Amino acid sequence: MEGSLTVNCYPEVAAHHAAFGLIEGRGGAIEREVSVEFRLLSSIQDDPVLGRFQLHSCSDLPETNIPLKSPHELYERQKKAVTKMLSVENGKNRFDEIEMSEEAMPGSTGWSLIAKASRNTSLRGGVIADAIGAGKTVISIALMLQGLEAARRARSSPRKSSATLVVVPPSLIKQWSDEIKKFTSAMPNVICVYDANALQKYTVKDFIESDVVICPVDLLEAKKGQYMRCLAQAATGSSKEMEAPSLPSETGQIEKNGASGVWIPRKFVRFQ
Repeated sequence: MEGSLTVNCYPEVAAHHAAFGLIEGRGGAIEREVSVEFRLLSSIQDDPVLGRFQLHSCSDLPETNIPLKSPHELYERQKKAVTKMLSVENGKNRFDEIEMSEEAMPGSTGWSLIAKASRNTSLRGGVIADAIGAGKTVISIALMLQGLEAARRARSSPRKSSATLVVVPPSLIKQWSDEIKKFTSAMPNVICVYDANALQKYTVKDFIESDVVICPVDLLEAKKGQYMRCLAQAATGSSKEMEAPSLPSETGQIEKNGASGVWIPRKFVRFQ
């Protein structure tokens, strides 16, 4: 018995969900940089295979030597790590951001419409994923030193500081301060903020002219909103007691299960 099957699919829903994962909350007309592809798959076909996300090793990179206080010096592998970090910070590494969405076709056909949204971009920042004791702190200090003069030239009152902000557990604040003093004399202006009360000792000028500010990771959640009250007073120029602005209920991006609004992909490309 022979016959034919005609399948009409409307990829907007799957495309919308895939693209939403890339553009939600990011602003800046980022949707113009997103491309969307889709394909129709039966249940007997394999899942789409994506290339594994890879970040090349630093082993084949040249060394970037940042002078430290004698007798200290970066190891060869640390110099290569600094090279990689500078490349990322300068926007020279391109990455593909990808989001997938699968929508089952109605009925019992066993077909699914799969959409892939992607965006090629240069992402700044990253993770030094090295072993304990391998020198992640000194690598970070070397990176600070490399950009120190440019940061100092760029600072301006009242909002642009030259400081690198180091956010750590409270028990590591002094350790970080000691490590900076150990490896360099080029960053003498280090401010250690142990809690919200310690902020009262410093002026805006102190922070603008500092080289490093080290603070605890839980400062925003300080008891009774001390930090947020100080921030509100500084922002309004008021000296009176103010109600602390409420903090968001979460500190990071939350995975979305749905989409709102209207987004129409500008281009669809079929692929087999």
